[in-house]
Amino acid sequence: MTDVLAVEAGEVISLFAMAEEGPRRRTKARSTRTVQGSRSDESCSARPVTGRDSKSGSSPGLRPTRNDKSFRAMTPKELGEMAEAEFLARALEMGVAVAKPWGDSRSYDFIVDDEGKLCRVQVKAAFSEGSQGSYSLRAHKHSLESYTEKDIDALAGYVNPVDAWYLFPVRVVKRLRSLKLFPGSKKKRSKYEKWREAWWVVRK
Repeated sequence: MTDVLAVEAGEVISLFAMAEEGPRRRTKARSTRTVQGSRSDESCSARPVTGRDSKSGSSPGLRPTRNDKSFRAMTPKELGEMAEAEFLARALEMGVAVAKPWGDSRSYDFIVDDEGKLCRVQVKAAFSEGSQGSYSLRAHKHSLESYTEKDIDALAGYVNPVDAWYLFPVRVVKRLRSLKLFPGSKKKRSKYEKWREAWWVVRK
């Protein structure tokens, strides 16, 4: 009888020990899974990108172009808005204030305020490469008329595939309807290369 009681007591003690240890084991197991999950997430995020990007179809290190799938689905207005966003980001990086007029009835997209000096800027963009590495940039209004001093102070041209900006005073473009740029040419066939990254034009 004593042995039976001893065994039963031992079993009871064992059951209490398991009941107390069980939650700790489950908690430990959950924390272990969490840690393992976080390690797995970190390894995924740190995985190097190789080959072509699955979303844009472009190679690493190259900007997506109009020929990529993601761009083909965009309207001209959306592409223009993207170019404006790029201009805004670049201007803010330089520490100048940028304002956008209400609506789209003005000839300019932004007003750049550099310590009280205001400049009305129209943004144009090129997304497709032409022959011999050329990019055509529109330099006219919707009415096909050229911009004048009454419309803008400067025209900012963005060549998306090479992430290049051209800043022109209005006097350079006021008699033109388009510009042909060669940002990748080593021969500098374009006379407009001197206006590449000429941000002083909008900062006066």
